[in-house]
Amino acid sequence: MITAMLTAFRLLLCLSMLLAPLTAQSMSVIIPGPGVKAYSGGADATVTWQGAKTDNSIQTTYTYTSSPVGSGTRKIVIVVFCEGNGSQTINSATVAGNSMTAATATNGGSAETTRQFYYDATGSVGSSVTITVTYSGAVGSSYISIYTIQNAALGGPTSTVLQNSAGVLTVTMSTNVNAGGVVIGSALSRNGTGSETNTWTNLTKDWDVDVDGPGSGAPGSSASAAFASAQTGLSITDTQTGSISGSRGIYGTTSSWAKL
Repeated sequence: MITAMLTAFRLLLCLSMLLAPLTAQSMSVIIPGPGVKAYSGGADATVTWQGAKTDNSIQTTYTYTSSPVGSGTRKIVIVVFCEGNGSQTINSATVAGNSMTAATATNGGSAETTRQFYYDATGSVGSSVTITVTYSGAVGSSYISIYTIQNAALGGPTSTVLQNSAGVLTVTMSTNVNAGGVVIGSALSRNGTGSETNTWTNLTKDWDVDVDGPGSGAPGSSASAAFASAQTGLSITDTQTGSISGSRGIYGTTSSWAKL
């Protein structure tokens, strides 16, 4: 009897020693409370300017073949610049046969307008594809500036800003950016000489362009940047060289995009 009790005691002692590390380990697990994420999040988003396409012919739908759009899973964003459109609007865009979604409203005047579109390329989309832009009627010229965003959340921008500055050469836009997000900006004016340049603050200039060819007087620009920390009321400006002429002003647009 005593021998059996000693044997049972030894078994219980051994079992408690085996379970002790597991018990200590289980007690170290922290369960997040309401509203707290149990993970740290993905990598920051990155933005890359892929290039641009131009067309000075009079069209209603413009087709840009061999457009560079990067590779892999990414968000494709195009900035459309239009000159000589009268009362026409920038209606729609496609990339590799897929419908793009308007990221911003149309911004501009009676002759020059700009707008941004995006497409989440989660499937098979090549690196050199056809992009189309369709207007409500024939316009004089249409240019596009092409961007890709890696590690971007699906869907539209977290913030957009449209700002029209008449009779001046600087446009200022105040926007918000999530931590790890990116911003794409554009600016377009009229009554220039065709030799203007643009200087951006808080964005890096990617492209200066004179819509409708040199000397036509529709200076444009696109710019971008990534932000590791959150930005509230970030002031973004674009200043064009030249002088005030007639109704010259600048139409500025920004879109902010979150990371995954």
